[in-house]
Amino acid sequence: MPRRTLRIFSLRGGPEEWSQTGDCAYGNGATRQQFDDARRVLVAKVPAPPVGQPCHKAHFVIDLEAQTLTCPAGHTTRDFTYMSPQVGATPADGMDPVKRFHFPAGLCSGCALKSACLSSKSGGGRSVILHPQEGLIQSARAYQKTEAYRQDLRSRQAVEHRLARLVQLGIRQARYLERAKTRLQGLLAATVANLSRARGRLAAACGSGLAQAPG
Repeated sequence: MPRRTLRIFSLRGGPEEWSQTGDCAYGNGATRQQFDDARRVLVAKVPAPPVGQPCHKAHFVIDLEAQTLTCPAGHTTRDFTYMSPQVGATPADGMDPVKRFHFPAGLCSGCALKSACLSSKSGGGRSVILHPQEGLIQSARAYQKTEAYRQDLRSRQAVEHRLARLVQLGIRQARYLERAKTRLQGLLAATVANLSRARGRLAAACGSGLAQAPG
């Protein structure tokens, strides 16, 4: 399977603190691990839990240091076992085992959230499997609540709007043969986009009544 390439929207910082921003599709644990191993910061949204599922894993409080799991009803468990992160995987595959927390069946049977938390066929208590990159995902969720993340999001949106303007100018399809001419097409499209943006800002600043060009 070919490796997907991260679509970069912004890049800032020096060699030891590069931060790259991508969309939600690149916010998976494996990509986050690759960036962490390379000592790079990846800013990508963690998918929100499904609507109408109050007992989704995202609503549980996971304390990695204390090794506890607290459910939406407020019950906490320290009971966990280790399991393979992938069905059929063996230690030879190089995959570290992950934790699977368990709640007692007796505790869950009398819980007010049982119908929303357990399937009708379940005869035991609720269990929750931690992600192999659970710590990185938790850090990303926490960062999403900060003003710095909102600023990153605004920066990404600005770049996406510029890309959309270039698409309007036809950069998705090469009009000429040979790479040099194709590169020239891209440079001309970028020039038009920049000039139209500068003209619009100049008109707004001077109040000259010039019609603001799109982009």
